[in-house]
Amino acid sequence: MIKSVRNVLGLVALLLAVPMCASAQIDTDDNGRFNQMNSDGTMHTRNRNMADSLGTDKEVPRGIKVWTVDSKFGDRQKAEIDTVSHMFMNTIYTTGLRGEYNTTGNLGAPRINRIFIDRPETDQFIFTQPYDYVVSPVDRFHFTNTLSPITNLSYNTCGDRTNGEDRLTAKFGVNAGKRLGIGFNVDYLYGRGYYSEQSTSHFKFLLYGSYLGERYQDLVEQCGYVHSDKDIRHYVYAEPGSILHELFGERFKTNSTHHQAIKQLAPGLKATAHSIEGIVEAFEHESLPIFGTQFHPERLSGKYNDGRTPDFTPLFRRFIANAGAYAEKQL
Repeated sequence: MIKSVRNVLGLVALLLAVPMCASAQIDTDDNGRFNQMNSDGTMHTRNRNMADSLGTDKEVPRGIKVWTVDSKFGDRQKAEIDTVSHMFMNTIYTTGLRGEYNTTGNLGAPRINRIFIDRPETDQFIFTQPYDYVVSPVDRFHFTNTLSPITNLSYNTCGDRTNGEDRLTAKFGVNAGKRLGIGFNVDYLYGRGYYSEQSTSHFKFLLYGSYLGERYQDLVEQCGYVHSDKDIRHYVYAEPGSILHELFGERFKTNSTHHQAIKQLAPGLKATAHSIEGIVEAFEHESLPIFGTQFHPERLSGKYNDGRTPDFTPLFRRFIANAGAYAEKQL
């Protein structure tokens, strides 16, 4: 009995020791370097940011951002850069990274996910769904914005002249300035395959472009600010001489139910209020009776006011008065 207990305690001690040894091999210092154990047991230090065998500390590609676009609302969604795809060795298979698809067998054959809840929503054109690895819906396509041009080539081949299968993919992206990004994707697939009368051939050429406009598309992603909580009340600082300053003073609270924000105002408009982070919360036209707010004063007026902010009813009265005065001038 005592011998058995000793054996169990020894096994537990061994299991606890293994993770400690493993963590020592990849321990990093303040400069981002980590220790690596060689096959002969010696240790040497490597730089985590080292890009190639020459020891250059460059980020490759440099300054790249990747995103998808929500198909329903058009919002930008941050995506992971796939210069080397996760489980790259399995990305060629029609059966999926983990064999989760049923297919007719050959490379490039139609397929369907075995896991029902992972199947995409039924499209209007159902005949493209079995070829979802070729078709590129906008909510899964990666748009790019990059400081230096990027090129990604991959070629997979197997078999012989009778049953050989090949796939060549090429991706290229470049920027014309900070806002305009263009690129193209090429995907060529040909599979004779092991199953007769089921050879496949696909060729896709896709040209894309993106333009980053004059607003923050997503404050959390681009700036790290949360302004999309309906229960939040935050301070706004109004510029002297503005309508908001006249009605509510230099500082007052508003609601916060937006994830987008103005990045650069159009000619003729000037910012008249900011949040503490510097986000434009209100603007006015320099000569016309036009003004607007980033927050929602209609939810803070009259019976909807919860007492945590000013009642913004005077703002709407001013808007109606300005509109009426301008209309009289046009008569």
